[in-house]
Amino acid sequence: MSDPSSPAPEERHGAGDGRPAPAFIACGARSGSTLLRWLIDSHPQLSCPGESDLALLLERFIRSATALSSPPPTDEGPVVARARAAADALIAAHLNVAGKERLCDKSLSNALHLELLATAWPDARFVLLHRQPMDFVMSAIDGSPWGLSGYGFGEWAQRSPTDTVVAMVGYWLDRTRRLLAFEERFADRCLRLRYEDLVANPEAALAGIWQLLAVPPLPEPARAAFAAPHHGHGGADHKVWYTDGIHEESVGRGARVPPQLVTSLLRNSVNELAERLGYATIDDYWGSGGGPPAALDGAAGDDTLVELRILDGQTLRWNGVIDLAAATAVDGGATARSADAPARTARIVVIERATLAAISAGSENIGGALRARTVRSYGPRVQYYAEESEIFRRLAAFLGAGGGGLLGPDGALTQLLD
Repeated sequence: MSDPSSPAPEERHGAGDGRPAPAFIACGARSGSTLLRWLIDSHPQLSCPGESDLALLLERFIRSATALSSPPPTDEGPVVARARAAADALIAAHLNVAGKERLCDKSLSNALHLELLATAWPDARFVLLHRQPMDFVMSAIDGSPWGLSGYGFGEWAQRSPTDTVVAMVGYWLDRTRRLLAFEERFADRCLRLRYEDLVANPEAALAGIWQLLAVPPLPEPARAAFAAPHHGHGGADHKVWYTDGIHEESVGRGARVPPQLVTSLLRNSVNELAERLGYATIDDYWGSGGGPPAALDGAAGDDTLVELRILDGQTLRWNGVIDLAAATAVDGGATARSADAPARTARIVVIERATLAAISAGSENIGGALRARTVRSYGPRVQYYAEESEIFRRLAAFLGAGGGGLLGPDGALTQLLD
């Protein structure tokens, strides 16, 4: 295949009818590409429909044309040009109906055929969308609750049929490596975008896209995205059709993924790429809102004490040391002490803030919360369920009694960290 990094002058072009070359969103599944598609599609000059798989059209056209050529072509350039012309005809028809000037293609197959797309359209631009690895794992499990058969996950599930986390981490590594390698080679044609930045500040994140595609900024893109009609065909995350705005609730949900399931070799690979993308790395206390408890400096801890941490996603909202011996008295005798007190504890218990009120009211089964990991424990391994249940029975009693002033009557936190 010809080298897309140095096309001949006569090969440089936009689309076949004089329109600008298409742009492409490349990413792994469950990375927020459908949301990004809606935001881009709301621009009056840009059409970003459902997944069209233009890369697969090119790849299959080239394969068929090559197989049917006699003699076989010695230069693939003309075959690529014919494939591009077929794609350009489809793009032109779509844009004429949409009344827009440029296509932005959002297809999961783009990540697997980036160099082919760059060869076919030397003026194409690429938005490379990333997501924090553990958040991706959580989203992949949520999106495929009945088996990893969709989103291109099947190959990875077959490689690791008994471990969903390992399978999805393998998928994330593959797609992330592809995107970073392409960006390194074609930096002037690419924009790197993180899902977390997109939902935190859509206007700032999109400013880079408008600049990359040389279109004027769109005022209030988040409002426009959910007010404008969108093309309803092609693959997409169906959930966006039932959403009325941009939310950050899914950011940080990867805190629930047990870090011990990411084996040391995988963890090293994930952390290397996470650091390049500006994400926090994974360690044994991933999802705990901080590092190990104080007693792990080599001295024994008091097994009646736990450090309680209340989190929103990965954000620590409150922490303190709880005396479980005192917490058996539900008449307010238990007290919460600052985490920097000299108490020595070897166990951390995390409760997600959204679960806290239900736990304190007794309407949430702690066993179910532990399974869902909206409540999670770090520290010495508990040998028996009876031992674990005693820890959490006492903790629930403490919270049900108001948590030493930590909770208000509605079970909400009365103290928050800045």
